[in-house]
Amino acid sequence: MGNILVCDDERSICTMLEIVLRSDGHHVETVNAGEQAMRKIENALYDVVVTDIRMPDVDGRALYRQIERRWPSLAARVVFVTGDTLASELRTFVQESGRRVIEKPFLPSEVRRVVADVANDGRTR
Repeated sequence: MGNILVCDDERSICTMLEIVLRSDGHHVETVNAGEQAMRKIENALYDVVVTDIRMPDVDGRALYRQIERRWPSLAARVVFVTGDTLASELRTFVQESGRRVIEKPFLPSEVRRVVADVANDGRTR
């Protein structure tokens, strides 16, 4: 299965995503901040990056922009998680990025489906 990085400042969300994704056989690493995610990406290959959009310091938007700039092949395999109902500025950003979004609260089946779709799409490119 895939190698997945989960980045969310809420530990409970990281834990839940890790449990769901590991149950599908994925190797999952979790971090609680965008800076930590960038350090991980510098040193490992990931099939999918699942990141919260709103986080202190380096948020999901800034993390995505760094991934686009530094690891462009990974940018298409970023999935956003948000508890927002996508305020207009976030909605515009997500639409422009073309990335998939999982809204909190989420169902495990939705997480599995979206991550599988993104991972499979990345393998066919």
